[in-house]
Order: sequence, then structure tokens, then C-alpha cells
Amino acid sequence: MTNNSISKKRVDSVFSTLQEKAKTASVRTKLARIHNACEKISENTVVSVANVVRYIAEEGVKLSKRTIYNDREGGNPYKELIEEWMKHSELVHSEKKSRVKNVDTETALSLVDEEDLAKIPDIALR
Repeated sequence: MTNNSISKKRVDSVFSTLQEKAKTASVRTKLARIHNACEKISENTVVSVANVVRYIAEEGVKLSKRTIYNDREGGNPYKELIEEWMKHSELVHSEKKSRVKNVDTETALSLVDEEDLAKIPDIALR
């Protein structure tokens, strides 16, 4: 099991818990919209509050950044869900970057072969 799948399972678990704790249908609906938006956003980039607000606004859901950042008694479910998605997307995209760097390094090393190295007269540089 990869870190990605563990991280995604954690996000889904947090989402389910928040859905159960939600006191109103409006909060549950907004949590579902945020969850879906974060999933779509994390496919391409790291999740941020600004991206989420913009994405769900395009779907006609009114939710301001301030609503997400505000502290509430018992915790802010929107903030909690988005923070979990942020952790997940940062992990996913950091793993993608490290894989790309490994491929780039391998490619760069394969550009120079033994013949090319033999042509360098200075032994220290070779």
C-alpha cells in the first residue's frame, strides 16, 4: 500500500466523520462539494483554500475564505477537511516531483558515455 492510498483513505475517513458530526443538511452538502472539489483539484495541483473557494463558486456554492478560516466552537469542519486534502495533495505532488527528478538524473547520466569521458584529457575532470 502506497503513501498515496493511505493518505486518501485518511481524507475519506475524516470526510465521513465530519459528515456524521454535521448538524445541518447545508453543512453536509457544503462538505460534500468541498470534498469533490478537493479531489478534482488534487489531481492537477496542490489544494489551497483559494482554489477550493474558486472551484465551488463556479458550481454556484457560496462559501467565503473567511468562513473556512473562522474558528468555531467544536472546530470548523470545512477547514479540517481542506487541511487534510492539502496534506494529501502535497504528498502526492512531492512524490510525483521526486519521480520526475529521478528520471531526469538517469537521462542526464546516460547522455555521457565512456567514449566521451575518454576524450577529456584532464584526469581530474574525467
